[in-house]
Amino acid sequence: MSLLIKEIELKNFRSYPYFHLKDIPPLTIFVGPNAIGKTNIIEGIQLLTAAMSFKKPAAEELVFWGEGRSRIRAKLGNDQRNLEICLAIEEGMKEFFLNGKRKKIKEIRGILPSVIFTPDDLSLVKGAQSGKRAAIDAVGIQLSPNYYQVKKDYEKVLVHKNHILREGGSKEVLDSMNDTLLAVGTQYFCFRQSLLGKMIPFVEGHYLNISSERESLKLVYKASWEEGYSGKGELSRKEVEEAFRRALEKNSTQEKVRKRALVGPHNDEIEFLVEGKSIRSFGSQGQQRSAVLSFKLAESSVIEEMKGQKPVLLLDDVMSELDKSRRKTLLDFIMLGSQVFITTTTLQYFPQEILDEASVIELGGQDPETR
Repeated sequence: MSLLIKEIELKNFRSYPYFHLKDIPPLTIFVGPNAIGKTNIIEGIQLLTAAMSFKKPAAEELVFWGEGRSRIRAKLGNDQRNLEICLAIEEGMKEFFLNGKRKKIKEIRGILPSVIFTPDDLSLVKGAQSGKRAAIDAVGIQLSPNYYQVKKDYEKVLVHKNHILREGGSKEVLDSMNDTLLAVGTQYFCFRQSLLGKMIPFVEGHYLNISSERESLKLVYKASWEEGYSGKGELSRKEVEEAFRRALEKNSTQEKVRKRALVGPHNDEIEFLVEGKSIRSFGSQGQQRSAVLSFKLAESSVIEEMKGQKPVLLLDDVMSELDKSRRKTLLDFIMLGSQVFITTTTLQYFPQEILDEASVIELGGQDPETR
């Protein structure tokens, strides 16, 4: 049975001197005007589940103005166990605690995964490749501490290689650095490729459902050494390593000229295709939004499949960005059993049967526990 959030407490967090919810049901809707602090609650929940924030703030930005420290706490539970996760923020540092004991971030992340969907995510399909890679990696690091570690190791090596290229390092030094980049980068590529291989059937299946089977979507992962979107399937570790090595050798002169690394997972691409054409370049806004919605639903599906745990769904003011049919698809998915937190400026997007199942929290009133 999946863990659920039973209680949330924010103290001196963002715009909240104090906020407290208990006896939390599967569906909670926060409703209120813009700039009232709805997103701050969503961010707090993401910090305690995914152990990251989609806003990527500095730690000191999370503390209520004028205060020296902040705390976020959540009680989780199911029929088998009860847990308490706490994040303490003080002097620009973040510390996690599980049942009162200090823990490393990798020990917190993944206990109760989450999937967040914000209006900014609607630019995923037509946005920069870095955003697509980051979206995949955000799922991967919740599923595996090894994924996170390999990603960080690769990024450190990449920074070092780019420094050597800028400083005009010798061939011997670059060759040694490329050997390290090859080893770590091959592992990183294989992790990301494997995760995408699990996500693709869900993405394509959700898209088929959203389009009422009128058109199909292909999600393709293109390595930095490939010329086009072949979609030729998963490569073995040996194939990846050999192709990566050849590409490093082929691009060595160009990398020296441009003074930056051109080959590796940091330059891989992810593309959404309909009828063989890029949605980014040729798709309608409806197709682009259907693809993003499919991707976000697939995040939840693959986490549940791999972890045996339904992730918490965090939907920050996205109902206003979706048309009626896509809202219905999202709401139908919500009712399949995940715990969901939604922010909105109005309840008009929700049918009465949804509202009957939800705890509706109106923000902007004078409740001393939530202000």
